[in-house]
Amino acid sequence: MKASLLFLFSLSVLMWSCSSTDHFFNDAKVYEQNNMPLEAIKNYERSYRQNDNVEAHVAIKNLSLRYAESELSQVKIALQSKRFEEAERSLTQLDRFNNEYQWLNLDLRSKIDQSSNELNVAWSEELYENAYQSVLSERYDDADIYIHQLEKKSPNYPELDYLKSLRVIIPNYNKGEKAFELGLFREAMNFYAEVLSIDADYKNALERFNESLSRVRFSLSIVLKENESIPDALERSISAEIKQSIIELNDKSIELVDRENIDDLLAEQLLGMGAGFSENITGEAGELIGAQYIIIGEFVTYRVRSSPERRYERKGYLGPNTNDQKVNYYYYEREDHMEASFRFVMVETATGKVIAADHVPYVESEKIAYARFNGNAQRLYPGNWRTKLLGSRMDEVYKEQKPALDELLQNNIGGSSEVGFQQKFTELIASRIAEMMLTFTSNR
Repeated sequence: MKASLLFLFSLSVLMWSCSSTDHFFNDAKVYEQNNMPLEAIKNYERSYRQNDNVEAHVAIKNLSLRYAESELSQVKIALQSKRFEEAERSLTQLDRFNNEYQWLNLDLRSKIDQSSNELNVAWSEELYENAYQSVLSERYDDADIYIHQLEKKSPNYPELDYLKSLRVIIPNYNKGEKAFELGLFREAMNFYAEVLSIDADYKNALERFNESLSRVRFSLSIVLKENESIPDALERSISAEIKQSIIELNDKSIELVDRENIDDLLAEQLLGMGAGFSENITGEAGELIGAQYIIIGEFVTYRVRSSPERRYERKGYLGPNTNDQKVNYYYYEREDHMEASFRFVMVETATGKVIAADHVPYVESEKIAYARFNGNAQRLYPGNWRTKLLGSRMDEVYKEQKPALDELLQNNIGGSSEVGFQQKFTELIASRIAEMMLTFTSNR
């Protein structure tokens, strides 16, 4: 059957070709009669360009307009059936056709643009609806795909940001509800917090958050047991650093009871309670402050010492060469050393139960070195020589050691290393207590 049709079509083309010298025009007629518009348009174009056939020019324009209208109709049908990819392919092909035949002045641009806009609107609305329904039904992988497609196709879609917000809000809210039902109030609180950070009025998220927070919130106080051998500034610094480290946990369930006067009073009472922490002692202290939990800390040891400073005479030159003036300068060194330890205990005041306890040791040394020269230090080079007056084969300038010597000459030795040691020890204590609190709140 196909062979017969092909034979008849070829015969028709041959007959048209034989009946006229303009075989392009004749071929175009045959293609047009057999509903092959693009092939017909190509042959009409050849007839017009090669044979200057005016009839072909009229035919090509009329056929092109009919072809365009037919394609636009197919696009509308595809849109109505939500066959968006098919509609997009048709519009792409029609756009290429319009660009290729601009010389015909078909005036198709506005119609193509209008259809493209209609396609974009309909397709975007469909993607939004699919994404929205996927989020509601907790098919989040599908939702992510639709959101990505929508963002790519219509990045300025009016409700795109809202859709993205829902993608975060709904799963967190649902997880919060499940955790709340299971009594996992800390987890629920965190999920509700994510919702509230985006939409403070979403459903009952704020009410649920406050209810969860009330279930996990607890009061805490920090007290340092006074030690007369410890500098007051260090004790104040440690107390402040511990509280700050807990605040920086940004855990809303921790309510710090920060009553400085009561803390001072307790610290005085604890001074005579011995080296250890008993459950009764810490419980009574916490009840007096009004906190559910109390952390009491104290220094166990604290020693800072410096080795005797030693001075060494060194040789050098006032220049980079051995024939420069020979001079003496002085090198000094000592070592600062600190040994300290701190312990703390956290107790539930109502029961006297010890929640956690830890001991924090600290040992550190620092070598202090500097150089001094009574002269122009900028010109000073380290070196070696045998005598100041006569040269010898031992004379040598250590040019590569010049930067190190310059640094020694500039060193400021106005104070000891104790302040630096205290700062590091304070930060270590605060971090250990913060770690303990993080573990406690996570498991509570």
